[in-house]
Amino acid sequence: MDVHDEFFELLLHTMISSTDDAAQARDKLIKLRDWLLNNVPSKLYRFRSPSEHSFEALVSDQIWGSRIDTFNDPFENEPCYDFDTLSRWLNTDLFGPAENVVELLKLVQQGFVPEGALRWLPQEKVNEATNMLKGVDLDDNTVMKNIDLFQQIIFNLLPDLGPAATEEFFNSVLWARQQRYAACFSEEFKPTLMWAHYAKGHDGFCVEYDFKKFMKGCEENCGNILGCHNFMLNLTLAPVHYSGSRFDATNYLKTIFQHELGTRLNVPLPPYHADVLFMTKALLVKSEDWSYEKEWRLISPPENESKEEPPRSKLLTRTPPTAVYIGARASSETEEKLEYICSLKNIPCYKMVQAHITSKFDLEPVPYFEFKRYIQQNQQ
Repeated sequence: MDVHDEFFELLLHTMISSTDDAAQARDKLIKLRDWLLNNVPSKLYRFRSPSEHSFEALVSDQIWGSRIDTFNDPFENEPCYDFDTLSRWLNTDLFGPAENVVELLKLVQQGFVPEGALRWLPQEKVNEATNMLKGVDLDDNTVMKNIDLFQQIIFNLLPDLGPAATEEFFNSVLWARQQRYAACFSEEFKPTLMWAHYAKGHDGFCVEYDFKKFMKGCEENCGNILGCHNFMLNLTLAPVHYSGSRFDATNYLKTIFQHELGTRLNVPLPPYHADVLFMTKALLVKSEDWSYEKEWRLISPPENESKEEPPRSKLLTRTPPTAVYIGARASSETEEKLEYICSLKNIPCYKMVQAHITSKFDLEPVPYFEFKRYIQQNQQ
């Protein structure tokens, strides 16, 4: 199992609900944080086009992220849901089995309210139910008959609830993708395909970073640990998981369904999320067609909710580069700019060339001063 699969396996099984104890949530996040601190590569690479914005960002150590919904793959990071799973949940977890509901009512009648019930109903509604059940004869047959009636009422609402819930699901996903930004890095800088796709057909350049020097755990006394989307890190940098299927966000659809159900029944339900990290997980899942990229993704936390469309890009952090690699087709003007910037920063500058002593299609870096000297000698 490579690091991409290993981390996602850990992340996938890290479930933090909106009603979890803060200490438990912190313990789960610390496991994710420590894994990332121990496994982030010492060198990651970012391909850039030869634009003035890219040059300025390099000079000032800026790393900008693009809004998720503006990525070149319009379907990237869109989760899916399984309606069959949702239907089974309606018949088992939400409605029954009916025998369990009978036992629950008897417990509530005696004043014992299970902690989990507070996830679904406000405290005042629970108190109201307890008072209503006092002195009531909970005959099993009568209760079972009324449960069946309640289930039928709910199922009669399904034709309207289903479309409303799914519409809200996609609207929420769209909003989340507009509120998150990401900068993409690779473990490799030699593959020609990466240069063709992300460095304007070899006209651009590639920047090397050592995030191990700058990634660190953030303060552990966070006032909103359940709202932490950063894995308790100052830089949310994590490996992308490549898969043959999209991330399954059925649990999130359950949350929306519960909210819609409460609205239709005029029962205000408190917001409850079975997995507060679900969108972060979705942002780290990519089609296996892209696995050659060996990507790590620097992700921003969600923006503040706003009705206005957010900007297409955002400054995520300032991190100094450790080297620059110039594309094989870069213009002399681009080469001169990058050589000058590297001299200011006192970092190595390389030119990418095809090595003819190997059968591989990968490119090889040559110190730029050597490349320039070779060109000058052959022009004489």
